[in-house]
Amino acid sequence: MARRPISANELLVDPISLVLSHDIYVRLTLPDPPPPGVLRSIGETVKSLNDREKQAARAGVNNLAAYVKAFQEALG
Repeated sequence: MARRPISANELLVDPISLVLSHDIYVRLTLPDPPPPGVLRSIGETVKSLNDREKQAARAGVNNLAAYVKAFQEALG
């Protein structure tokens, strides 16, 4: 049986998942609103990154900031 293609309306990708490594994304992805202490765990996670991972994460955060800015502008 052939699989039907997924339409654009059925697919939603978290943009940050595209720029962070899987293990970091999983550690940072928590329920909304996140439990207390999440911001502290982000700092601990960043401390554990090597220079290459930090550079990639920094680029990802900058890309995510562009998405946030676009949403803020669209929302008015």
